[in-house]
Amino acid sequence: MLNYYRNLPAEMLKKEVTPIIQVPTLMLWGENDPYTSKDTTQGTDKYVKNLELKFLPNCSHWTQQDCPEEVNRLMNDFLEFIA
Repeated sequence: MLNYYRNLPAEMLKKEVTPIIQVPTLMLWGENDPYTSKDTTQGTDKYVKNLELKFLPNCSHWTQQDCPEEVNRLMNDFLEFIA
Protein backbone atom coordinates (compact mmCIF):
# COMPACT_ATOMS: atom_id res chain seq x y z
CA MET A 1 0.00 0.00 0.00
CA LEU A 2 2.83 2.40 0.71
CA ASN A 3 4.02 2.13 -2.88
CA TYR A 4 0.63 3.44 -3.99
CA TYR A 5 1.29 6.70 -2.15
CA ARG A 6 4.93 6.83 -3.17
CA ASN A 7 3.90 6.68 -6.82
CA LEU A 8 1.32 9.45 -6.71
CA PRO A 9 2.28 12.29 -9.02
CA ALA A 10 3.88 15.11 -7.04
CA GLU A 11 1.31 17.62 -8.32
CA MET A 12 -1.49 15.59 -6.72
CA LEU A 13 0.18 15.78 -3.35
CA LYS A 14 0.50 19.56 -3.61
CA LYS A 15 -3.18 20.22 -4.35
CA GLU A 16 -4.98 22.17 -1.69
CA VAL A 17 -8.39 20.82 -2.73
CA THR A 18 -9.18 17.14 -2.37
CA PRO A 19 -11.67 15.88 -4.95
CA ILE A 20 -14.89 14.37 -3.63
CA ILE A 21 -15.44 10.72 -4.56
CA GLN A 22 -18.82 10.46 -6.28
CA VAL A 23 -19.01 6.66 -6.60
CA PRO A 24 -21.15 4.83 -4.01
CA THR A 25 -18.68 3.35 -1.55
CA LEU A 26 -18.92 0.60 1.06
CA MET A 27 -16.31 0.80 3.81
CA LEU A 28 -16.00 -2.20 6.12
CA TRP A 29 -14.03 -1.70 9.32
CA GLY A 30 -13.01 -4.26 11.91
CA GLU A 31 -13.71 -2.95 15.41
CA ASN A 32 -10.75 -4.90 16.79
CA ASP A 33 -8.23 -3.57 14.29
CA PRO A 34 -4.89 -3.47 16.16
CA TYR A 35 -3.38 -0.96 13.71
CA THR A 36 -6.01 1.73 13.25
CA SER A 37 -8.90 2.74 15.46
CA LYS A 38 -12.48 3.52 14.50
CA ASP A 39 -11.53 7.19 14.95
CA THR A 40 -9.57 6.89 11.71
CA THR A 41 -12.86 6.74 9.82
CA GLN A 42 -14.14 10.05 11.20
CA GLY A 43 -14.50 12.64 8.48
CA THR A 44 -14.38 10.17 5.60
CA ASP A 45 -17.89 11.22 4.61
CA LYS A 46 -16.52 14.69 3.77
CA TYR A 47 -14.56 13.13 0.90
CA VAL A 48 -16.95 10.38 -0.18
CA LYS A 49 -20.38 11.64 -1.21
CA ASN A 50 -22.26 8.34 -0.93
CA LEU A 51 -20.49 6.47 1.88
CA GLU A 52 -21.87 3.47 3.70
CA LEU A 53 -19.65 2.67 6.69
CA LYS A 54 -20.08 -0.62 8.55
CA PHE A 55 -18.17 -1.60 11.68
CA LEU A 56 -17.68 -5.30 12.20
CA PRO A 57 -17.50 -6.50 15.83
CA ASN A 58 -15.09 -9.32 16.66
CA CYS A 59 -13.16 -8.54 13.50
CA SER A 60 -9.59 -7.29 13.09
CA HIS A 61 -7.77 -5.44 10.32
CA TRP A 62 -8.30 -8.41 7.99
CA THR A 63 -12.08 -8.33 7.73
CA GLN A 64 -12.37 -10.79 4.84
CA GLN A 65 -10.28 -13.40 6.64
CA ASP A 66 -11.88 -12.89 10.07
CA CYS A 67 -15.53 -12.56 9.05
CA PRO A 68 -15.88 -13.88 5.47
CA GLU A 69 -19.60 -14.67 5.64
CA GLU A 70 -20.49 -11.24 7.04
CA VAL A 71 -18.21 -9.39 4.60
CA ASN A 72 -19.61 -11.30 1.63
CA ARG A 73 -23.20 -10.67 2.76
CA LEU A 74 -22.58 -6.94 3.20
CA MET A 75 -20.84 -6.69 -0.16
CA ASN A 76 -23.64 -8.58 -1.93
CA ASP A 77 -26.30 -6.41 -0.33
CA PHE A 78 -24.41 -3.24 -1.26
CA LEU A 79 -23.80 -4.32 -4.85
CA GLU A 80 -27.43 -5.33 -5.32
CA PHE A 81 -28.52 -1.95 -3.92
CA ILE A 82 -26.38 0.11 -6.30
CA ALA A 83 -26.98 -2.07 -9.37
